[in-house]
Amino acid sequence: MSIPGNTIPLQKRTSRLNALQSFRGIAAFAVIINHILACYPTGNTVTDSLFPAIANSHAAVVVFFVLSGFVLSFSLEKCTATVSDVISFYIKRIFRILPLLIVITALSILYTLAPISTRSVSAGNSFLSGLMEHGPLISQVAVIKCFLGLASHYVPQNWTLTTELLVALVFPFFFFISRKDWNWFFCLLLLTLTLSFVATYQSGGVWLPAIYTVDFVIGIGCYRLWQERGGVSHSSSSPVFLIGLAALLLGNPLVHIISGTMPSFHSATVSLIEALAAAMMIFELASGRGMHRFLERPSLVYLGNISYGLYITHFLVLVILARLMNTFLLSVDPAWRWIIMSISVNAVTVVLAACFYPLIELPFNRLGKIIASNVANWTAPKKKSFQLFR
Repeated sequence: MSIPGNTIPLQKRTSRLNALQSFRGIAAFAVIINHILACYPTGNTVTDSLFPAIANSHAAVVVFFVLSGFVLSFSLEKCTATVSDVISFYIKRIFRILPLLIVITALSILYTLAPISTRSVSAGNSFLSGLMEHGPLISQVAVIKCFLGLASHYVPQNWTLTTELLVALVFPFFFFISRKDWNWFFCLLLLTLTLSFVATYQSGGVWLPAIYTVDFVIGIGCYRLWQERGGVSHSSSSPVFLIGLAALLLGNPLVHIISGTMPSFHSATVSLIEALAAAMMIFELASGRGMHRFLERPSLVYLGNISYGLYITHFLVLVILARLMNTFLLSVDPAWRWIIMSISVNAVTVVLAACFYPLIELPFNRLGKIIASNVANWTAPKKKSFQLFR
């Protein structure tokens, strides 16, 4: 069964994705707030338990992955599954992720070599002390892997970028296969879901991409369903968004209650619940329901635009401010430490991300598109012979 054409103009459909961009920005802030709380617990049991549930960093990362599956499917919609299409996709993805990552990795390396990284962070906890410790460069191979997003020594959140980059290698094939027929999609979903549950019982970060690949596939399925419905809202209101939000926030506690044990951070069961919940919310927002009007505000869309910079920069800002402000933080109550650091880290991170966006992200995104376009033009005469899927 092929996918029917959309009944809504592309321009209007694209504008509706603004709400998804804002959704990404909110998820990035949730990660930052949770990481600050992990470094500066308030000492209040209710606060330290409630905030991680509301600003659920794991759920936010799953939102990133499902959103990537949806948005990347949108970008591949008009592609014809040629080799040039796949190569163009790879080029644009590399220029989207690596330039800013390389800059932040270089700055992080300079920080770990600088005297400031030797200062005490006694106002925080052991988690903060273990982040980006002072010391000489690790092995050359490990440094190169860090620059490529394949190791987390200098950028602790790199495991998510590793997942994004490795899944990007197979994503075009997943999309082209799944759009042929819903049966193909469900076979792909079953395969990646099985892989997720097998990988969750393995040790080592090398298995993390296997756990979360299914999230991208769920994003593809969400996009396909949205596309087949023409991106049109068939009712003015729907409880689906709120149900998805509740499931996103309660997935981990529910698994904990049902199983009687605290699930691991990389639990395949929790990830699946959160991915399905995220897909429900994404579908509603893209269809013009849920909180789409609120999330289409220009200020929130802009925060979504700089969300990658927010996400990738905040740990570096956190460890530097922690050392600069340590003496002052020791003089205040633990609850105020978290509040002060939350305001400070978020403010500085927003400023830096706002600078990186026009100076690094946009220029390299444009460069990637130009190179990808040139590659497509170069292979255009041979397009038929390079067809991968018919």
